[in-house]
Amino acid sequence: MKTSFAGWRLILTATMLFFYSAALLADWQTSDQPSGKLTSSSVRSMNKTELPAYPDPNIEKKIKSMQPLFEGAINGIFSLGKDWNNNYQANDLNFMWTILFHYASSHGHLHPLAKESNGKLRIPKKVMQEFAASLFADYSDLLPLPENLEAVSYNLDYDSYDVQLSDAGAMVFNISDITPLPAGKYQVKIVVLDDMEETIYGRSIIILAPNPYAKMIAQPLYYFSIENIMFE
Repeated sequence: MKTSFAGWRLILTATMLFFYSAALLADWQTSDQPSGKLTSSSVRSMNKTELPAYPDPNIEKKIKSMQPLFEGAINGIFSLGKDWNNNYQANDLNFMWTILFHYASSHGHLHPLAKESNGKLRIPKKVMQEFAASLFADYSDLLPLPENLEAVSYNLDYDSYDVQLSDAGAMVFNISDITPLPAGKYQVKIVVLDDMEETIYGRSIIILAPNPYAKMIAQPLYYFSIENIMFE
């Protein structure tokens, strides 16, 4: 059966509440167990390194401009629900393209080379590669499209991807804190609220790494890449 993303927004809020609750329960149940994953406690440990308390205004501006990228990545994870294995990696084609779709379908229009046509967004392959490099710090190349993903198709004539348009849903993603880490990385804290900004649905921690592909692009959208996403 093909998987359609057309109705995902109708259940996104409920999925998100379940996801945050499950994350909290898992953290409580395994808090005394060693883990290879980057956790909130390991982030706090890294922050003991002597670093400035806050990035300079130029860095802050670049990170805050990534808010659409954060929204797309988090919404993509929410859409997976129980199918997400807590590994934020680009080597899983289903995961990679789920995240890419959720970003590209709602925010892909921000790129000047993306063009809307017949209810879809036509995104050149090189632009999709730029999106992937920003969404995944371990990106090396685009993986083949999953057979069950009908919301994205490759257009051989234009060497581009046609993406079904969608909106980002009725949630607000606010950046609450930016903290420098070693090796040019940053910890970004996100608060997810309802569209009236009255109810907090949950909190996320995003780890950013310098985007090595940004220097190869004349006017890159993003100068950092997402290395990991955690849920508090």
